[in-house]
Amino acid sequence: MVLEQPTMAKRRKALATLPSQLNDAYARMVDRIQNSSRLSDLGMRVLMWLHLATRPLKVEEIQHALAVEPGDFELDEEAIPAQKRLLDCCLGLVLVDEETSTVRLVHYTLEEYFRMHSSTIFPHGNPIAANICLTYLNFSALSVKCATHKDMMQQLGRFPLLKYASYNWGHYTALAQGRSDIDVDGLGALAMNVLFSKSNGSGLPHIALQLLYFHIMGARLSSYWHYEHSLQLLGVHAAAHFGLGTYMPVLGTNQGWDLQGEHDRSPLSFAAAAGHEAVVRLLVARNDVAVDSKDKDDQTPLSWAARRGHEAIVRLLVERDDVAADSKDKSGQTPLSWAAERGHEAIVRLLVEQEDVDVNSQDKYDRTPLSWAAGYGHEAIVRLLVERENVDVNSQDKYGQTPLLLAAESGYEAVVRLLVEWEDVDVNTEDKDGRTPLSRAAEMGHEAVVRLLVEREDVEVNTQDKDGQTPLSRAAERGHEAVVRLLVEWEDVDVNTQDKDGRTPLSLAAERGYEAVVRLLVEREDMDADSEDQYGQTPLSWAAESGHEAIVRLLIERDDVAVDSKDKYGQTSLSWAARKGHEAIARLLVERADVDADSNDHGGRTPLSWAAKCGHETVVWLLLQQEDVDTHSKDQYGRTPLLLAEARGHEGIVQLLLGRLDAMGQ
Repeated sequence: MVLEQPTMAKRRKALATLPSQLNDAYARMVDRIQNSSRLSDLGMRVLMWLHLATRPLKVEEIQHALAVEPGDFELDEEAIPAQKRLLDCCLGLVLVDEETSTVRLVHYTLEEYFRMHSSTIFPHGNPIAANICLTYLNFSALSVKCATHKDMMQQLGRFPLLKYASYNWGHYTALAQGRSDIDVDGLGALAMNVLFSKSNGSGLPHIALQLLYFHIMGARLSSYWHYEHSLQLLGVHAAAHFGLGTYMPVLGTNQGWDLQGEHDRSPLSFAAAAGHEAVVRLLVARNDVAVDSKDKDDQTPLSWAARRGHEAIVRLLVERDDVAADSKDKSGQTPLSWAAERGHEAIVRLLVEQEDVDVNSQDKYDRTPLSWAAGYGHEAIVRLLVERENVDVNSQDKYGQTPLLLAAESGYEAVVRLLVEWEDVDVNTEDKDGRTPLSRAAEMGHEAVVRLLVEREDVEVNTQDKDGQTPLSRAAERGHEAVVRLLVEWEDVDVNTQDKDGRTPLSLAAERGYEAVVRLLVEREDMDADSEDQYGQTPLSWAAESGHEAIVRLLIERDDVAVDSKDKYGQTSLSWAARKGHEAIARLLVERADVDADSNDHGGRTPLSWAAKCGHETVVWLLLQQEDVDTHSKDQYGRTPLLLAEARGHEGIVQLLLGRLDAMGQ
């Protein structure tokens, strides 16, 4: 069963328009579960977990979560509820997605109902979830040394909730901070056991921190091998990542306020990346914290905050004298280029106002902040940047791509419109493949962008790239009818330009079967409908070879098309149709008086011998109906159609040929 995955817009609409009847129905169902001595405890805990989950929970994960009670030291296997029981106790409000093995609420409107009434239905939800996760992580069986990939996978297999609990305990704990109605001390003690503990006395941190490290860094667990020394992601880093400010004083004092952990990242780096302003303020206020420290990728806390879009933290950091607002990481990106790439307008606005920020800084790919913003379609940021007097709107990256080309290729109309209105924008700059913004936009079929570009008086519509192709040939090759229509209406467009293989736009469109494009092209009076490429093939022969009957029919009706012309190998359009087995096209051609049904190519093969060799029985039958077809014709090796058919085992064709010979008394 595939469940509907609504967009956030749909969710907000549902929240605002949730029918009162549905609202009342959900309320009655929840009330029924709450007031049932048989269903209440388990049913409400299932609903709580599904409401609070940061991602869909697997069946095994929620079963283990439900089996844990605060104060447990070991997992009680007998307390794990059966799948049927946890579904039954929710009275149809919960189901299992069989494709993903996840447990879900029956409909997203139920989640909106819980969102509206969370404080009354699940008043202690986050503290309870934090307690369950931490109780699970404090099981003695999870304190063993876990130094290899095998060890890690064994533990994950035994404890299905381990990964989820490791990733999310801090999230729930942070949401519980400041609550006066819960046992904060008890929760804190469990958390400190994880943050301070070492696996079985080894140099490795708790398994939860090991898993958290891989989660934060986006690394695969398959990369987890033996560590000869301690994996330096300690409690102080985890607390900073989760925003657990209340635990920082103890952890900082014992483990170090500025400890460079795995990947050389400090607690400040983790807090800045995760957007925890209070923890960042706590750390930058200390004299023993290097506010502008760099990790292994040379990213600073400011880089991380700008990249992730945390405006308040960026503002806090750039106001300091000891922070370099324009520092480059190993990829050459600055905080500004990260913010521009990710579309964080407020941060870009803040950074461009700094005197020491270079708006034209280039990374290792020679991309500027403007290139990044244009390439991802961030119109507001592009506007911010181009309004700077010193911005280079024509900068080229290592591939020769300009901001305009990047925006045009991706079809970002608003960005292209903004850029082409700038007088000093060069609309004809070529990249390393000789491609212009118009060429890229035409190839991708972005009609609106092509229109914007060709309306510039200085645009060159016939530029040829390294393959010799023009914007028109790129559009024709891809079958973009609207773009082709737009281009052929331009008087100065050369519709007969040949690429490095001698192919014209018409030839490319004919081969690929784009009938509408072919019609548009042949309507031009200056179109050479019979042009030959370097192999001597014409648009007609390409269409015949590829089996596009409608295009063949269209072309053979023209007076300027030599229907029986031969290519450099001596093959005609009929030869190609017979060789490929396109019966309808072969029929169209043999019915014409100007077509030689028995023509020989340079190898001595006729259409009949090609059809016989390739096993196209219906085409053979059609050709045998023609009086001028010689069944005895021999190729350069002396093989007749009959010999070719026999050699390939085409029994039906052999019988057809023998029947023709018998009829002729031969």
